[in-house]
Amino acid sequence: MHFAPFDGVYVYFRYNSEKVVMVVLNKKNSEVSLDMKRFEEIIKGKPTGVNVITGEAKSLSNPLTVQAKSAQVFEIK
Repeated sequence: MHFAPFDGVYVYFRYNSEKVVMVVLNKKNSEVSLDMKRFEEIIKGKPTGVNVITGEAKSLSNPLTVQAKSAQVFEIK
């Protein structure tokens, strides 16, 4: 499932009955703060996103900060 790009940020999800993965692409020259309410239909009931590269867990009830010119991948749990 993908969400239309907004303010230089593109977000899409890959999922099956067992796992959900969120990919965030920020093409802006500055970091952005994503309001996670926009993605509620797919992350509903899953409070945490774990960065698949760093292992860092982020609360999905707070805005998600994405660095400038970067891509981040999270497993939604």
